[in-house]
Amino acid sequence: MRILHCNATLHPSWGGPVEHLRQTAEAMARLGHHAEFLSLDSPGDPCLRSWTHPVHAIGEGWTKYGFAPVSQWFRKNADRYDAVFVHTLWRHLGAGVREGVRGSGTPYFVKPHGGLNAWHRSERGGSLAKRTFKQAAWKLSEWKVVRDAEAMIFVCDEERRQAAASYRPYVPRREEVVTNGIGHPPSGAAAQAEAFFSAYPDLRGRDLLLFLGRLHPDKACDNLLLGLSAAARGSGIHLVIAGPDVMGWLAELRRLAAKEGIEKQVTWAGSLEGDFKWAAIRAASALILPSHSEAMPYSILEALSCSRPVLTTEKVGIVADLREARCGFIAADTVEGAAELIGSWASAGPEERRALSDRAYALFTDKYYIDTAMERQLKIVRESKPLVRSHSA
Repeated sequence: MRILHCNATLHPSWGGPVEHLRQTAEAMARLGHHAEFLSLDSPGDPCLRSWTHPVHAIGEGWTKYGFAPVSQWFRKNADRYDAVFVHTLWRHLGAGVREGVRGSGTPYFVKPHGGLNAWHRSERGGSLAKRTFKQAAWKLSEWKVVRDAEAMIFVCDEERRQAAASYRPYVPRREEVVTNGIGHPPSGAAAQAEAFFSAYPDLRGRDLLLFLGRLHPDKACDNLLLGLSAAARGSGIHLVIAGPDVMGWLAELRRLAAKEGIEKQVTWAGSLEGDFKWAAIRAASALILPSHSEAMPYSILEALSCSRPVLTTEKVGIVADLREARCGFIAADTVEGAAELIGSWASAGPEERRALSDRAYALFTDKYYIDTAMERQLKIVRESKPLVRSHSA
């Protein structure tokens, strides 16, 4: 099958959703299918150079909502694809796909990637202006994108449950839950860890907790710093914070660390990509992600694939799997919860840590290997359009 995946951008600063698209293409190729991408990036954007699968970049469009000639593009090209996946809400992209595929016989599916989680509707999830904009966009357009999709595809049942309690009207034709996944990490664990310690020699031999994600209030980076101060000031725990500063929050976070007197226990690694991202994961003792809202963060899956325990909150959509697997620690998405996570890790002995690591990798192989998830997703496409003609790659 030939499937087109649509996202507002393919820039790596978007983190998990973009990494999901990259790995989706690789998994589809392994399974004998073909993936292409459409984005609102500028055609000459440097971020597109690393993509080995076809990308149709149609430009940024107008306003923050991203009005672009999406529907016109689809009227000319929809028949080339067996299905279209929309990987973002709150952009004109979804409305353009809905309008453009009408009458073509090509179904489209929506994967909201946590975009309908309750956190985003709360006062903590954004400014009043942002929340008002989303409410207006839903009433005018987004609910129709959901209504007319062949199916809404969620990464876990908790994400599906929260979406059903989100905006009104909410009338999806069909709902499916398909776990995201990732491929196996690059081989050479020892060499990868050594590459990280070569760049940060002062961290060699330290008990490293890695935060890997956007520096954004959703991720509760402030709670993480305050939790470190409360639980482990002066201890052997060292925090590595790695991720893009998507909203200019880094300076404030640095000031908070200095105010709490923990600046020597924190390393700011910036945005990590490719081999060096894996180097940071291999060098860490565990991953910590104290988020307020997550459907299925890729950093957790990447940590599991490298046998790294996970310290996270009850707001992560796959928390039930993590609890059942007993591959880390879970707490509330508060300062006290972050302190609890760090304290639990600091007090865990070598045997307990080894058991957590073994169970982390077992969970990855049992549930989160991407080829298994992709086979399920392709099955949904086939069932939705049983008479589909197969477009050869």
